[in-house]
Amino acid sequence: MNKSGGPIQLKLWGPARLEYQGRELKLQRKGLAILYYLALEGATRREVLADLLWGHSAASQNLRVELHRLGQALAPLGYTLFKAGEDPLQLPPFVTLDRTPAPGAPMEGLEEISVEFRAWLEGQRSQLMANSSGTVGRERLVQEVASQIVLPSVLILTGRPGSGRTAFAQALAKALGMPFLEGPRGGGKALHYLRPPTPMSR
Repeated sequence: MNKSGGPIQLKLWGPARLEYQGRELKLQRKGLAILYYLALEGATRREVLADLLWGHSAASQNLRVELHRLGQALAPLGYTLFKAGEDPLQLPPFVTLDRTPAPGAPMEGLEEISVEFRAWLEGQRSQLMANSSGTVGRERLVQEVASQIVLPSVLILTGRPGSGRTAFAQALAKALGMPFLEGPRGGGKALHYLRPPTPMSR
């Protein structure tokens, strides 16, 4: 039986893991490596995966064994991960990649799969961390400020136009569980964001 839209997620940031409804599924590291590679690279021929993960004469057989293990892990949940003989391999829609920023590097724990996979992993990490460093840094700063702030408070944000002050204030309001309001008006407990005055042109 196949289900669609199921809550099976590969967590991109932090320790490499596959979760079903928030519960980690116990998988072999090479099984996880297969899933992450397919999630980030798309459909891939079996021979490419076999060479990437094993790179020896028995690589194709090892890949078949690992795919069987993956299938066994998901079968009790009612999911068929790959069809028999499927080539190229592609992740089904019920397995999604969760890109939510979290502490740590992407796909931690998969460094010792193989020399070839490690080279691919390091390239992916460099690209992902370069693209997400701003978002991850802001999320961490928001959480740190939210944990230390004592209400009521006045927080002054400085920066050039376009530097992300409004986005930071919105994220902070969410972290504090408060509505975000622009301007001083509005009753009740809320985070009021006052924009700096626009300089008058001469």
